[in-house]
Amino acid sequence: MANNMGVGSKSSTLLIVFLGLLVRHRTSGANVLLVPTPCGVSHWFTLANIGQALVRRGHATTVVVPEDIAEKRQTERPDFKFETFHDEGTHALVQQIDGNLHSNQDSETSVYQYANHGINLSKRVQNVVFATLLPMLGRWVASNTYGGLVRKYVGEKETIQSVVSKTDLWLYQTDHVLDFPGPSMPNMIQIGGLHIDAVSPLAEDLESFVQSAGDDGVIVVSLGTIVKTMSPEKTEIFAAAFARLRQKVVWRYTGEKPTGLGNNTMLLDWLPQNDLLGHPKTRAFITHAGINGAYEALHHGVPMVCLPLFFDQPGNAARVVARGLGVKLDLSAVTTDQLYEAITLVITNKSYRETAARLSRLHRDQPQSPMERAVWWIEHVIKHGGLPHLRARAVELPWYQYYLLDVAAFLLAVCTTVLGTVWCSCSLVCKKICCKTEGKLKSQ
Repeated sequence: MANNMGVGSKSSTLLIVFLGLLVRHRTSGANVLLVPTPCGVSHWFTLANIGQALVRRGHATTVVVPEDIAEKRQTERPDFKFETFHDEGTHALVQQIDGNLHSNQDSETSVYQYANHGINLSKRVQNVVFATLLPMLGRWVASNTYGGLVRKYVGEKETIQSVVSKTDLWLYQTDHVLDFPGPSMPNMIQIGGLHIDAVSPLAEDLESFVQSAGDDGVIVVSLGTIVKTMSPEKTEIFAAAFARLRQKVVWRYTGEKPTGLGNNTMLLDWLPQNDLLGHPKTRAFITHAGINGAYEALHHGVPMVCLPLFFDQPGNAARVVARGLGVKLDLSAVTTDQLYEAITLVITNKSYRETAARLSRLHRDQPQSPMERAVWWIEHVIKHGGLPHLRARAVELPWYQYYLLDVAAFLLAVCTTVLGTVWCSCSLVCKKICCKTEGKLKSQ
């Protein structure tokens, strides 16, 4: 069985669930079951790319999706088989949470602060609290969303937690070049950037616009698939900052055209982000620091201006800043001057360009591509019927054993007994000495 959970972080939120590999006893291929998370279209694209690569290798890929989006997914991926289920409101709830996080400025600030890896005490306390609560919330959502599917496809007595504890392989959208160093188990495989394709030529009108920038180059702007528009006030701030630039700007935006939009800015409902970031005239990327966009910018060596919103994005932005790939701004409080100065900084300060180019070379210098590595490991699981020798047994322990609470209780009991015995012995000796002393004084 294989599971793919994103780590943007380790900061992280659940990006993808690669729930199961159901293996037929045949050499021509296996049945692969994919279960996407209830939100994040970009994460579905990543999971679908893995499934498509497996189809090309002769495997049959089945995707479990809610009824209301099955037709759309079928159109996008005709090579997949689809199983549907009735969504009892989980997807709508997650979308509502996404909307509230974007519209509520206070919420933006609090989550933004969470990912600041500074040393004052309050930030570290917030990190601990969020790192404790978010996994609990994720487990609750996963149980309510996938409990029935697990019982149907895996076993009546199984739960999502039991399935996760038996997982043989974990695929993480991380890479040592961008991610912070940390310990990992041998069945945790990094596949950061596996969604990145070769750069394709731009459409004729877009290519003409990009070429018209001359040596000044182009700025690419996208805040992801969830947030396509902003408040009118925020939109005008962005438009005013872009109008002051010498560069051309390609901005993914679907709202009403800002009144202050400059002649140097093109608005698009959708843009070929990977192709633009790989274009030689691209100078910077303004992004919400989603994991897919961050790795595309890393791959192509493009400095970033990050305006993180929620979930794994603040952590991704913190890594970008720590690696010298760009700068980070607070979307809830950013001004026109701040945005303009940040863009100008990453363009004119050659350290950002040089760092981005160096890290791009490091990221690309791999014996196999992230997609090839993901497919190899999945087929490795299929070929051998699982990899139990790589799986940590810690996840199967009761919680009190995992945290060594039984050992702590035993040692505490031993220490208490020893100290109590020493205390009682010393008290008894002191009493006898005092009694003898008092008797001698009375006799004298």
